Amino acid sequence: MPIVTWCDEYSVNVEEIDIQHQKMLELVNHLHSAVEACIDKNDLKTLLKDLGVWNLRECTSEEQRFALADYPLDLQSIIGSTEYYSSTWAIW
Repeated sequence: MPIVTWCDEYSVNVEEIDIQHQKMLELVNHLHSAVEACIDKNDLKTLLKDLGVWNLRECTSEEQRFALADYPLDLQSIIGSTEYYSSTWAIW
């Protein structure tokens, strides 16, 4: 049973990003099911790594969209966020 289900309320009205977010929820639900099933520690580590790598790619994609659109955000803090994710997931 999913821990979270996509609904239109989550939409940002950009199809590519909505699809990415739906995929993220799918990965989270898969991880949740795996934990409930008490999967092997190494398999869990692999799922966590996959989720982290996927999340880093998604964040990078969104950062690029922000930059191309001259979105009024503090891009340095977003970039810092991506660098944090990169270093965090590198240890796996």
